[in-house]
Amino acid sequence: KSSVAACGRAAANLDVVRIFQMRYMSFIISFLYRIVSCKHMNGFGRNIVLQHCAAIAFCNQCSACAVAYRSEPFSAAAFPGRTKAKCRDIESCQEEGERRTAEAEARAGPVRNVGPSGANGLGRVRYRAMKETAEGPSLRQGDAADIRFDVASTGGDYMFGVPSREPGVSSAAGVLDTYRIILGARDVPLGVEFALEGAHKGDFRRIEVPPDLGFQTSEWRPAPQGFSGKQRLERYKKLLTGNGLQPGYSASILFQVEVVRVRPAPTTMLHARKADVLS
Repeated sequence: KSSVAACGRAAANLDVVRIFQMRYMSFIISFLYRIVSCKHMNGFGRNIVLQHCAAIAFCNQCSACAVAYRSEPFSAAAFPGRTKAKCRDIESCQEEGERRTAEAEARAGPVRNVGPSGANGLGRVRYRAMKETAEGPSLRQGDAADIRFDVASTGGDYMFGVPSREPGVSSAAGVLDTYRIILGARDVPLGVEFALEGAHKGDFRRIEVPPDLGFQTSEWRPAPQGFSGKQRLERYKKLLTGNGLQPGYSASILFQVEVVRVRPAPTTMLHARKADVLS
């Protein structure tokens, strides 16, 4: 492994790459294979030499890729499955990057702001509608819903979720596959309730929740089921409150929620039937 890493670092420098020419590579490999064929060499030594032969062959491939990369600016290395960039200067590359960013944003879904207004006049809870459907009734106050969710930091570090992704927890008896909420009952943080209102069965939303609209509003529900999840949540609590040496930090949190089913409240169903009759 150390030989492969060293060869990979050397191949990144064009001056060093020139040393690794094919005639030297073939000579070294043939010499090492002659050593391997020696009858006095034991199995352990033979394996070591074979590993170095593989490392040298890998260096040869790296050197060819590095030369191809250096010889053509603003292009990808000649690896299988990778295409060269279409731009030739900084301005065209910037335009290409903006175009690809816009396409990725369109594929990811629209971003919406809900909840109480912030300094910019928009809602302080932001969510991305990654998948939207119109199947069944929409989720309203008082309705029940079964959801699957993951909780993570804004940096993407997983904390816990339902169903749990912790090893050994997902297969344990009594572990939930979905989580039942009643919108308005604070079974989830208030910021999540703002973002889920109006959702349908099959909707998938990634929600960024500020700390004052987060777990403190739901009495730290939902609670993690596994030991690791509980530890991560405790670390998040200390991040908000401080640890005595450092002050607390207003850290937002991410909820990634999938609505599995929506169960309208009896009054909601009655109003819907009346609306159908009047229409």
